[in-house]
Amino acid sequence: MIFRFLILFMLASCSYSNPIAGSSDYDPVIYLWLVIFIFLSRSLSFVKKIGLPIAIGEILTGIILGQLDMFGINLFASIEHNTVIQFLAELGSIILMFEIGLESKFSDLKKNFRRGIKLAILGSILTFSGGFFLSWLLIKDQNLFLNLLIGVICAATATGISARIFKDMGLLRTKEVRIILVSSILDELISILCFGIISVMLITQTVGFIGISLSLAQALIFFIFAGVFGRWITPHITSWSTKIHAGINMKIGVLLIICFFFSWLAHILGLAFVVGAFVAGLILDEVYFKTFSRANFFIRLRNLATQVPDIKLRKQLNNVIDQQEGKTIKELLKPISHLFVPIFFINIGMMLNVSNLLNFRTFSLTLSLILISFFGRILSGYLIREKNINNLILGLGLTPIGEAGLIFTSFGRDIGIINGHVLSAIVSAVVIASIITPILIKFSVKRYGVHRYE
Repeated sequence: MIFRFLILFMLASCSYSNPIAGSSDYDPVIYLWLVIFIFLSRSLSFVKKIGLPIAIGEILTGIILGQLDMFGINLFASIEHNTVIQFLAELGSIILMFEIGLESKFSDLKKNFRRGIKLAILGSILTFSGGFFLSWLLIKDQNLFLNLLIGVICAATATGISARIFKDMGLLRTKEVRIILVSSILDELISILCFGIISVMLITQTVGFIGISLSLAQALIFFIFAGVFGRWITPHITSWSTKIHAGINMKIGVLLIICFFFSWLAHILGLAFVVGAFVAGLILDEVYFKTFSRANFFIRLRNLATQVPDIKLRKQLNNVIDQQEGKTIKELLKPISHLFVPIFFINIGMMLNVSNLLNFRTFSLTLSLILISFFGRILSGYLIREKNINNLILGLGLTPIGEAGLIFTSFGRDIGIINGHVLSAIVSAVVIASIITPILIKFSVKRYGVHRYE
């Protein structure tokens, strides 16, 4: 295995250093990157055997690949700025959140709205305040705008990361995770709104109340349109589609069209791509897809079930078949998910530069950001006074500094108020928190349990 792995890297180095001139507009080494991504992410999936989510193995894969330049292997040196890989990583996060949306029920989210918004507001206030004062204490040459921006970065959560963790651990049908899903969407809106205020202050040195009101109106328009689309437009789309073709290829085509359309619309209206994807999955109902052709496997299975003489057993078989057919939409997305979602997590791992952590200033700021993020979110979870709720998971589910925080960081770097030392600390905090959180969630489930819906 080691010998073959060394040969793979030798070939990679040759391919990277001797590209075929004029063969394409992008570097063909991307295909080799994908080979290595998939190979290593599958190889490190052993973490599931010790009870941890596969996402841990994928992030570790990214960390390993990101440090190879320290040993003279520069194969992945340009990957951070490669638009193709960044697009595939973002596509992975979109597919992941679309899956989570499909596995969620709107009624569950509506039922947990009050607790979700309370958790989002409390967590945002605590982490924002912590990040603000932390930057004021630890960052040299800081100013008010940098303090505010660091506060917003600490308040942003990793919706995609937490959702994958809960999915891998089979916790999506629990009361705690339903509250977290509601809270993560609301938290995203709060973070974007706060970032909008601060970005206006940074650019114009004034508070743009008109711009803030416009952002709120855009978010409201998005959710109203999503409700109308899911209730009245989706049935017509599926009905029209089956008249053209009622097979599986049309079915998955309709799913992806709706997913990508809402991702685009969310971005246009100032929200994150992943919020649009989650909402797209949330508004889709299995009933709308009943008119598509059934798979031949289920047709044959039903025919066999009719031949079972025992009436009770025949009824049980039909119930099992109904349940499996109800999962068809989610099953169709699994091959796509298995390809793109690992790229998203590997890309997160590759952001970590271990050598930067050897700098005391960077290390101390990284550690402080992680502690502030965990403390603020966990405290907000315990401030939710509800019976039969694991409060620790409520906080941990919103702990990691999210991808939105990385976007805010990039903005601060571009306008010149975030330097390389602060940038390295934030990126390191994102990656390390993403590894620590699943371990703490596993401990919390084992120690305090979860509460599942019937």
